[in-house]
Amino acid sequence: MPAALREIVNHDTPAGRSLIAIVTSLPFVLWQGGAYVAALNDPSSLHEINADVVGGIVLLMVLGTFIQLGTGLWLWPRRRSPEPVFGAALTLALTITVVFCAVMIAFGAFTSGANLIPVGLLAIGLHLFERRVVVITFATCLLILLAADILVVAGRYHYAPALTGEAFDGTTPAAWWGYWRTWLFYIGTTILASIPLWLYNQLDNQRRQLEELSRTDGLTLLSNRRHFMERLETEMLRARRYKRPFCVVLADADHFKNVNDSYGHHTGDEVLRHIGTLLGGGVRIPNDVAARLGGEEFALLLPETTAAQAQGVCDRIRCQLRDHFFEVDGFRFNVTISMGIAQGLADDDAGTLLKAADRNLYAAKSGGRDRVVSTVAN
Repeated sequence: MPAALREIVNHDTPAGRSLIAIVTSLPFVLWQGGAYVAALNDPSSLHEINADVVGGIVLLMVLGTFIQLGTGLWLWPRRRSPEPVFGAALTLALTITVVFCAVMIAFGAFTSGANLIPVGLLAIGLHLFERRVVVITFATCLLILLAADILVVAGRYHYAPALTGEAFDGTTPAAWWGYWRTWLFYIGTTILASIPLWLYNQLDNQRRQLEELSRTDGLTLLSNRRHFMERLETEMLRARRYKRPFCVVLADADHFKNVNDSYGHHTGDEVLRHIGTLLGGGVRIPNDVAARLGGEEFALLLPETTAAQAQGVCDRIRCQLRDHFFEVDGFRFNVTISMGIAQGLADDDAGTLLKAADRNLYAAKSGGRDRVVSTVAN
């Protein structure tokens, strides 16, 4: 992917989405404009088209291209800004709409297959622009097409004014027009067919994001209590079935209230985030689970792990935290953590295992903190 296009796609901002509209619409406009210019320069097709109307369409496309490029130059420096760009977005949307409506009117919405365009503009526009831009643009499109149909019925001009009667042999279109119409139809159909797939993908992504949010702690990005308990039940059943060891670790930051009281809750949040990073980086993801149960309380679920192995994991995390210094307004301090390990047995339940880990955590706290105590649950 070209660096400029990657720069646009990677920044989901109002200006960035408007730039995507330019990048996706201009190639189609240029392809159509090239086809019209080729028809104007082909003597064999001049008797089948109205050169004045087709020439006017080409000029409109050129004007629309310059408007899009000019708007794109204005948007480019703002591509990373979260600020709305209503005026620029509306200019782009109306320019694209007017050009495509002109094509529909000139070649006939039902003759050319261009009646697929408004639906495509609506679906794509809803993703790229804010709702009021799409509503204004779609309403403009419908009004233009309605006015054109009224003028046709009133006899002010004939249907598909860019074409002459010789573009058709009876009811069969001339060769060049038949190919052009067929390709336009297939391109439009492909775009419309891809929209449900794209919408399904968007919904699927949102569903996965919601599921992830429902099991993630917002501050530390570790698993939350709910997900931890679900995984604990699952791992206990697996360990019971295959007679494999597993461990639960409960951890608590030492004297954490003093951090909040001395340095503020913002610093406290930074400490919790750092602990979350150490816990998440110290286990085997996704087999192991690192979770924040609430406040300064954390937990680890370590399948296929003995108490001795869990001791090594916890000691490494404990030492990393103890050796790290936080800095606030020129003051340096460190935080320690106490951890209790319980290795599960085949007939243990979740409550028994958590109580054993909690007893060991209490023993670590009572024994002076900044230590790990482990047992096999019973």
